[in-house]
Amino acid sequence: MKLIHKFQSVLRLEGIPLILQLYLQILNRIPAFAEVRIHLHSAYNDNKIRLFYSFLESAECRKLTVSGEIAAHPLGEDGSGGTALEVIRDMLQMDGEAFIVRLYQEILNRYPATHELARHLPALQSGVRGKWELLMMFIRSQEAGTLLMQPYSGDTQAKDLMQTLDTLMHIWSAGRR
Repeated sequence: MKLIHKFQSVLRLEGIPLILQLYLQILNRIPAFAEVRIHLHSAYNDNKIRLFYSFLESAECRKLTVSGEIAAHPLGEDGSGGTALEVIRDMLQMDGEAFIVRLYQEILNRYPATHELARHLPALQSGVRGKWELLMMFIRSQEAGTLLMQPYSGDTQAKDLMQTLDTLMHIWSAGRR
């Protein structure tokens, strides 16, 4: 599943399921109860996209993608080809043209036009723009923003519900230990 589709699936959710999936997909961990409470107000009252960006731009996310030390998914294999964090980490290990092409494929769900590749590749190679900066620029682009607001057609509500219920059960069990 492409990165944009993972993001679309997460952004379909509301409230606690949204927060849980943001933690699982972007930070690859189960949140503490206090963390859920902190973000719950934002999930209901603020723009979901703003909350989504805050997770992606967090120091924790950046540290995890740069270090390459990502623990196994806290709930086991999620059946979608890894978490968003794992996809981002894999992308950041690529270089040059391969990295640019993968950005377009994963975030904009298309291949770059020749002029787009010619615009981004020199900036990356010269160090004018780093990989993390390009990644965030793509995710925050108007084109990606339009895609983020569209539901992913390959996703089902039943799958979302089961994942969320499994997550809640896991958190509840861990809290009782």
